[in-house]
Amino acid sequence: MLSPDAPAPRDGAMLDARADSSVDVDASPDAPPPTGVQVWVIYDSNAMPADLEGELPCLIEHTNFNEIIDSYNQSPYGGLRVRWGGVMTSSRPGECGALYGPDAQCLASLVANNPNLAAPGNGDVFLYVLHDANVQCGGGNNSGVTNGDGERVNGRNGASFYVYTGTIADGWGYGPCQQRVAVHELFESVTEVNAADCCTGQTPGNLCDDCVQACAQYTNVGPAGYGSYTLSCPNGRTYASQMVERWQAGVYPPWQTWGCTAAQ
Repeated sequence: MLSPDAPAPRDGAMLDARADSSVDVDASPDAPPPTGVQVWVIYDSNAMPADLEGELPCLIEHTNFNEIIDSYNQSPYGGLRVRWGGVMTSSRPGECGALYGPDAQCLASLVANNPNLAAPGNGDVFLYVLHDANVQCGGGNNSGVTNGDGERVNGRNGASFYVYTGTIADGWGYGPCQQRVAVHELFESVTEVNAADCCTGQTPGNLCDDCVQACAQYTNVGPAGYGSYTLSCPNGRTYASQMVERWQAGVYPPWQTWGCTAAQ
C-alpha cells in the first residue's frame, strides 16, 4: 500500500484499493496541448462551482488520462481523446434541463453563442453542473460512445453535429464530490457507459450489474470516498479526482477491481 508520503507511480500503474495517495502530475510547461474532442463545463446559475475549470485541464493536459482513454480503441466501443474547451455559466436556473435530464441542444447553443468561447464541434462533451435539492453527490451521462454518435444538435451556422452530455450535482458546496463525479461522467462519456463504475464501488444490484461484488471495496477509498484520489496540479491546487478502469481485452464483462487506475 502506498503511504501518504510515498511518491506515487507515474506510469499509470494501478493503485492499491486501500491507498489514499497524492498524485503529483507533470507540470512541464512545454507539454504539447492534447488533440481530441472539446470538453465544455456549463455551470447552472444556481450551482455552486468547484473549479472544474482548474481540475479538468490539469487532468487532460498533465496526466495520462488520454492514454487510458486510448485503451478503449481495443474495445467494441472505441475511445475519444479529449482536450479542454472552456467554461461558462447559464443565465437562469434550469436553463438547459435538470439533473439526469439535460437538453443537449440548449447546452450546445449556450457555448456556440458565447463570443468568448470557440465553436463547439462533432463529438464534444458538455458537462452540466446543477444544484439539486434532493441529490448532493451524483450524476449521469447519455451513455456516450457506447450508444454510437451521441445526440444531434445544430451549431452556429445551422450545420448539425453530434455531442455527448453529462450532468453533475454540485455537491451542495462540497467541492470534492463535484470534482470526482465530473471525472467519472467525462470518462464514461468518451469510453464505455460503465467504465468508471467499479472504481466507484458500484456492484451488481447497486447501479452496476456488470461489476463484480469485490468492487464494493472502493466505496471508502480516497479523500472523497468512492475511488477518489488527490490530484495535485501545476496551478498549486489539489482536486478529488476519480479512479477509472482501463480496457482489459477479454475481461469485460464483468468489470474487475484490479483494472482501476489513477490518471497521473
